[in-house]
Amino acid sequence: MPKRKVKTDFLDALEAHYQAEIEKNLATLSLYLNNPIAVADHTTLMEDMKGLASSLAEAEDSLGVLGKYFEKEEK
Repeated sequence: MPKRKVKTDFLDALEAHYQAEIEKNLATLSLYLNNPIAVADHTTLMEDMKGLASSLAEAEDSLGVLGKYFEKEEK
């Protein structure tokens, strides 16, 4: 299926949003995994990390979908 060419800045905004989600989830997971003492009183740590991993996967998948179906039209 050919990619759809788009002129809109909304594609840039969507890509930036998902990239920020990826960075946020990576930063938080890194903190939890590298410094568990900082979250010692956190009783739902494993559930929270699973949620972060799911959010990370969703953001990566969404970026992939945008890249698969859309491309920016030359201005």
